[in-house]
This record gives sequence, structure tokens and C-alpha cells, in this order.
Amino acid sequence: MKTPFLAIPLLLAAVPAWADVVVSMFPAHQDIQLGDTVSEEIQISGLNPAKQALGAYDFNITYNPAIILVLPTPTYNSVQMGDPVTGDSFTFTTPGPGTIEFTQVSTLQPNDLQTRQNAVGGNFVLLTFDLTGVGLGTSTLHFAGTGVNGNLPPAALSDQLGFSINAGAIDGSITVLPTPEPAAWPWLALALAAIAAWRIRT
Repeated sequence: MKTPFLAIPLLLAAVPAWADVVVSMFPAHQDIQLGDTVSEEIQISGLNPAKQALGAYDFNITYNPAIILVLPTPTYNSVQMGDPVTGDSFTFTTPGPGTIEFTQVSTLQPNDLQTRQNAVGGNFVLLTFDLTGVGLGTSTLHFAGTGVNGNLPPAALSDQLGFSINAGAIDGSITVLPTPEPAAWPWLALALAAIAAWRIRT
């Protein structure tokens, strides 16, 4: 028997909400120098794979493009989520200035996803991306569609059966500092030594 279309929202509402699930930036904050390139991870924690494993994610991260440049070379988790050889897909797009979108959809069987993610206790790295400091100041790495450390949009995460996963999000931040000038003390010491030698000669 077909499920009536109007009943679908009721079914979705009945899906248990695993409130302990959190997607977060790691490190939460980094200080870097102008021109430096560093890596940032997006991690997920608190999954209960025996009941609800992660099957897909799609979220946007916003940042200040005057301060950091996100490089188009992310790497994704091919262990807990699967491998492109098996038909999984991972995409990285830039919808606009200061926004990056990460999407991964696993085509692994539900029990395979549960086994892989249960082996690491439901806590693992979703992806890693690199960024470079291009301007001075602090930029947040914000999960778009959320409040400050609020909940992710319902469509951001889905489980092994395609149901939405209720999860919180913890933003990160990057502070870009000036490149330090050469230390003045060695030059001062050299000048004093030259003056002392001149006095001895005279």
C-alpha cells in the first residue's frame, strides 16, 4: 500500500531526534600569520550508529574573504562514509564570495555504514580543508543557516535511511596576524659591538 503524501511530514516528525549529535570545527580557533596556510577539520560526534548512522551531509560555511582564502583542495572521509569508487560523491562548490558548500552522499548499504561508524564510536572527521591568511583580522567559520552555535538546518544531515538528523553546530574562527618583523635585538647588539670596537681602536 502506498503511503499518502500528506502522511510523510508525520512520519518525519516521528523520527527520533538524537540531540547529542554535534558538527564542529577543529581546531575551534587558530592564530596564523599573514600568508600562512593551515588545515581545518569538520568533525561529527555523538552519533549512535546502531540506530542512526550518517548517510549524507550538505552544509554551507561562511567566512570573511577579505581575511581568509579557502583553497579548492578539500579531502573527505573515505572510510566511515565510503569511497567514490563505489559510487559515493563528494562535491565542493563556492556559491558566492565568502561561502563554501560541502556535500557528500554515501551509497553504501545502511548496515555497512552502521558498522563502519560504530567502529569509531560515532565520532569521526567528515572532511579537511585548507585556508590561507590574506588580510589582518578575525574571521568566523560559520555554519550557515544556524544561530550562534545553534542547530543545523534539518536538511544538513541525513541518516542511512534518508531521514533528517537533528544536530547542533559549533563554529570556528581564524585570526590572521601580521608577519613579525626581524628581531631588533641582534641588530642592536651588533651596533653596540661595533661602537665598542671603534672606541678601543681610538
